Amino acid sequence: FPLDELKKLYFFESKRWDLVTKENQIVKLPIKNYEKVLQNFINLKDQINFRKYKTFDYRINDQIILK
Repeated sequence: FPLDELKKLYFFESKRWDLVTKENQIVKLPIKNYEKVLQNFINLKDQINFRKYKTFDYRINDQIILK
């Protein structure tokens, strides 16, 4: 993940991370397989259909919840 696009990182006791991008998009990562999730987010974040979403929640396996 390009570090220059990050604004903040949050680490939780459950050993999970949340990322906040410079565009204030929040990415809620799962505990495992986060590499695949990050690649998916990179592919989606700039698409017109996904720009309106501020939260990308990947914590549930094989699902994405958009807010």
